[in-house]
Amino acid sequence: MYVIDTDLLSVVQKGKSRDAVRIVERIEAVESEVFVTVISLEEGMRGWLGYIAHARSPQQEVEGYARLYELVDDYHLRRVLLFTPAAAVIFQSLRRAHRRLGALDLKIAAIAMEHDATVVSRNRRDFGKIAGLKLEDWSK
Repeated sequence: MYVIDTDLLSVVQKGKSRDAVRIVERIEAVESEVFVTVISLEEGMRGWLGYIAHARSPQQEVEGYARLYELVDDYHLRRVLLFTPAAAVIFQSLRRAHRRLGALDLKIAAIAMEHDATVVSRNRRDFGKIAGLKLEDWSK
């Protein structure tokens, strides 16, 4: 089982780059084993809602709402893992051990650990610090 991190998922959602093509090929090869998390949905929504809130023109607002809709629509096609009570317990433990790592990354790690899954991310610097977390980078 693989859990695609927000950063890598955003590369796929933007498409067109060499990295995106490579990652999509890897995803398609193991598609039935690939999941994303509700945390990644949260991160994407926060980003586009922030963009909309700071829009300086109607055109920027239109673009922001269109991108927000594309994001939500994309998640209808993906298998999403939730932040469960079991993941929350793992998260609390990770939080105590890794105060300097971002809470959302730790939540993604907790969800992956709950399912004994491998996190797929370019962020080896942070995720690599978490003992027991399986990690791969499909962008290379």
